[in-house]
Amino acid sequence: MSRQLFSPFVSLALLSSCLLPDSVLARDVTLFPEQQLYPVNLADPRRIQFSAKSLYFEQTTIDQTGERRFDLKLGGRLGLLHWPDVSGQDNRGWLLSIDAGFHGQFDVDASQDNIGWDGIYALMLSYRPNRSLAFKIGAYHISSHVGDEYMERTGRARINYTREELQAGVNLALDDRWQWYVEAGRAYDRRNNRLQKPWRAQTGLQYQPGNDRETDWYAGLDIGASEERDWQKDLSLQVGWQIPTPTRVWRIGIEAYDGKAQLGEFFQDNERYIGVGLWLDI
Repeated sequence: MSRQLFSPFVSLALLSSCLLPDSVLARDVTLFPEQQLYPVNLADPRRIQFSAKSLYFEQTTIDQTGERRFDLKLGGRLGLLHWPDVSGQDNRGWLLSIDAGFHGQFDVDASQDNIGWDGIYALMLSYRPNRSLAFKIGAYHISSHVGDEYMERTGRARINYTREELQAGVNLALDDRWQWYVEAGRAYDRRNNRLQKPWRAQTGLQYQPGNDRETDWYAGLDIGASEERDWQKDLSLQVGWQIPTPTRVWRIGIEAYDGKAQLGEFFQDNERYIGVGLWLDI
């Protein structure tokens, strides 16, 4: 872990101890809890997750790439410590968790060459005081790379896109099925200061079954924008079917996207696609 990233992670841990009242710290703490207090943003293209998607591009400005791409994400969120509130409910209180994942894209029209990949990890502190509200703060890191085959074929050099940011978010449950969220992040370290800028923001609206044991359709809309893109909007829409199993929740659906290329190294490029995918929430 880099020294620059280690410092904000330590700061977040210290902040956690300051934010948590003594009465909370004195309660029983659960190690490696299964529950998550802050809901996932279903259509968020930045989200760490397990997914496999077949994408069909209507438009892309990434040089010498085809119309079809395989998109793979591997990762998820691991709960570290859960402090319950006075009610003692599993879905209330404070949760410290860590995220880690890989995101890569492969050009189907060019012998499955890897276009590029991102490595991501984060430390998050979330808080849920009641059924309707959830908050999170955290330190987030992304390091982006150009695929070897793509680099050799096109001569595209790496711009050294690495971003480490502090982020915060709030999720509001409008009822048992509808949620609205707002999140923001500010980079404290950017490897390419000439191209990268500090601020980004996103918001979204989503509909999903009232509990993870229910088989039903779901939908999510995510709108993002960043200072380094002059606040151009990135739109992502996902609609599909949620399929629970005894231990996991699977989702199958359609995704449409219009905005910046999702791999960090290509953030200056624009893309529009529609795809089908399989998602596993962990």
